[in-house]
Amino acid sequence: MLLRLQGWWLWVLVSSGAVLGAVLIVSVMSLLLKGEVTWDYVLTGVVTACIIAPPSLGLLSFLLREVALSDSRIALQESRNLLQSIIDTAPIRVFWKDRESRYLGCNPAFAHDAGLQTPADLIGRDDFAMGWAEQAEFYRADDRQVMDSGQARMNYEEPQSTPNGQTIWLRTSKVPLLDTSGQVIGVLGIYDDITERKNAEQVLQQHERYQRALLDNFPFAVWLKDTESRFLAVNDQFVKLFGARSASDLVGKNDFDIAPAELAEGYLADDRAVLASGQAKNVEEEIIDGKGLRQWFETYKSPVELDGKLLGTVGFARDITERMQIANELAHHREHLEQEVVQRTAALVEAKIAAESASRAKSTFLANMSHELRTPMNGVMGMIDMAKRRMVDPKGLDQLDKAQISAERLLVVLNDILDLSKIEAERMVLEDVPLRLSQSVESVVSMLECKAMEKGLRLLSDMSAELAQAPLKGDPLRLGQVLSNLVGNAIKFTQQGAVELRVRSVGETSDSVQVRFEVRDTGIGIEADTQSRLFQSFEQADNSMARKFGGTGLGLAICKRLVALMGGEIGVESFPGQGSNFWFVVPFRKREPAVMAPAASAETFSAEQALLAKYAGTRILLAEDEPITQEISREMLEDAGLAVDVAGDGQQAIELACQNHYALILMDMQMPVMNGTEATQAIRAGWLNQTTPIIAMTANAFDDDREACLAAGMNEHLSKPVEPQKLYATLLGWLGKCSD
Repeated sequence: MLLRLQGWWLWVLVSSGAVLGAVLIVSVMSLLLKGEVTWDYVLTGVVTACIIAPPSLGLLSFLLREVALSDSRIALQESRNLLQSIIDTAPIRVFWKDRESRYLGCNPAFAHDAGLQTPADLIGRDDFAMGWAEQAEFYRADDRQVMDSGQARMNYEEPQSTPNGQTIWLRTSKVPLLDTSGQVIGVLGIYDDITERKNAEQVLQQHERYQRALLDNFPFAVWLKDTESRFLAVNDQFVKLFGARSASDLVGKNDFDIAPAELAEGYLADDRAVLASGQAKNVEEEIIDGKGLRQWFETYKSPVELDGKLLGTVGFARDITERMQIANELAHHREHLEQEVVQRTAALVEAKIAAESASRAKSTFLANMSHELRTPMNGVMGMIDMAKRRMVDPKGLDQLDKAQISAERLLVVLNDILDLSKIEAERMVLEDVPLRLSQSVESVVSMLECKAMEKGLRLLSDMSAELAQAPLKGDPLRLGQVLSNLVGNAIKFTQQGAVELRVRSVGETSDSVQVRFEVRDTGIGIEADTQSRLFQSFEQADNSMARKFGGTGLGLAICKRLVALMGGEIGVESFPGQGSNFWFVVPFRKREPAVMAPAASAETFSAEQALLAKYAGTRILLAEDEPITQEISREMLEDAGLAVDVAGDGQQAIELACQNHYALILMDMQMPVMNGTEATQAIRAGWLNQTTPIIAMTANAFDDDREACLAAGMNEHLSKPVEPQKLYATLLGWLGKCSD
């Protein structure tokens, strides 16, 4: 009994120990699985449990096996989850099927293409049950090929019908699906939608077909070569020309493969020249066609680039054989006439040389005559002005006024002759300076208004305010010359009524304005058959007019040539007894608006008064050899309060300039001993008057004469006869610059 009791207690004790050990081990392992304890803590617990309950070692072994299996299952599940996540989020469509081509699974992108909500909706179906049933048989054949061969089929393109009835294009890859033993249990596939790329390729192919059709129907032979002169492409005309079977037969070949060496060398040299220069080339050359016939072609070759890199050359060849044959025939017919042509040409050359020589002689004569006349005219007008300053007798003043008017008329004739000689000698250069049409029109109207009033005529002007103030560039002097000539003529040939100057814009671009000027009168009018002669030199509508109305007939000829120099045209509309309308159209360049100096008012002091007030006693040097001009110039200068030293030639001017410092020097150009150009250069080489303003006074009024003065170191150029007020204004300006 006692033994039984002790055995029971022993069993209880052992069982209790086992239970306690097991509880302890389970608790520790549970904490380990939760991550709340470490393995050293577990080992301590296990050892304690083993001490308490040795029988629990079997339980420990069981629990450890369970923990290991639990870890494997967790890792396996995590791997599966990761794989599924990759498949679900991949930017391509993924699917897998069994050996009967039934779907075992897919990713959401594939399900979306199939028109299904989730991948699970696809499982168990085959392609015949999908929206792309039309292609199901092709898909199943692909599946069988992959499963039977055990070989993958990669990156092939195929069409697919979508649930909404459209057709898209896929790029598909399929591989066998194997089990753990390596047996094929189905097929795994992926694809991506290449519809957009496919459509673009189709469009590109269509464009290429269009381009090919264009080139093949082009009436010229066309080709494209690389930088080594190998053919990259040719059109049908080129193929036919050289008797090839197709364009592909010529691709990769060069000219030596289709033409004799002597011709191919020339073709190759042209290609190299085009590639080296980067410039197109047009040549006439011989080509021997596929039948061995020599033909002439006009060939155009040009460099061609692709993606910013030099690709080679492109060429076009047009058959000009017929034209060359005609040219050769004409050349043959000309051969027997060559001698006569040579003789006639020699005669024409001689006549041309004689005519040019006569023209130059005439221009030189006119220029010299004008120079020789302007010099004494300077004395005549200067003396008249000096006499008027001292004349108090009214009758004497009236006579001097009439003499001055006659002198001014003579000066107008001289100026016309000089202008004509300038134009014929091609020495007329127009200015390109800021101008306002309002100033040009107002100047002409104010200058001729008194003349019109003397005849009882109304002188009118009509121009829009916008055009009047438009900032333009041109030659205001020559524009005023044309306008004053036309308006003066209108007043001359009109006995009653009015003369009107109209200005209109007749065209405009971003940088220029076309302006039409019209001078309308109510005068005698002009016969139609005489209008064509009006703009010729020394011509008037009727020679009797020269006696009745005066004039040389040079004005309109000069107007026509000035308008032509300005890039315009001139004409007339007139009927006898109904008046005339002289018009011209010229372009003016636009300029940026700028503040222009206001016109001087009547209250402003004259230049002579300003010189007296500001620069009285200022010492200047006058270099002039002609006694009368010397006297006139000296007196005008002294009347303005200036102290004047006079030099009779260029050498005296240098000597005085080396002894005295002058505020300004007036230099004649043509003087004995040393001319004005040489004297100016010598003065500039010195130190005393190195920066003194030097103003040229000369009867030569050509633009290149003015440029020669400036090149020699002079600052300004005045042409004789010198108007007193212009002289005073010029002096005032330069003395003002020096004082500043």
